[in-house]
Amino acid sequence: MAFGRMVVFGTASGKVPRFDPEQVYVRGVSVTGSGPRVFIQPEYGFRLLRTAFELAAAGTIKPVLGPVFPPAEAAEAHRAFEERVTTGKVILVP
Repeated sequence: MAFGRMVVFGTASGKVPRFDPEQVYVRGVSVTGSGPRVFIQPEYGFRLLRTAFELAAAGTIKPVLGPVFPPAEAAEAHRAFEERVTTGKVILVP
């Protein structure tokens, strides 16, 4: 049996990712979002940010890296980012 948490964020387009509630239940995971709390209580958001940076510095968590684009493909990189067809960080190499 799996366990964990799916955190939904970065939904500026207003589209929330679809998921199967039955799979959430069967796998024993939870689904949450960053929610308005980080805006209502800025100190909460700052605490989350500090913790994330500490975990990253310790090597506990690592960013998901997406596609890498050379300078000649900068327009393509922006298109992919704007169309939200990528996963992870879009990297434009200078």
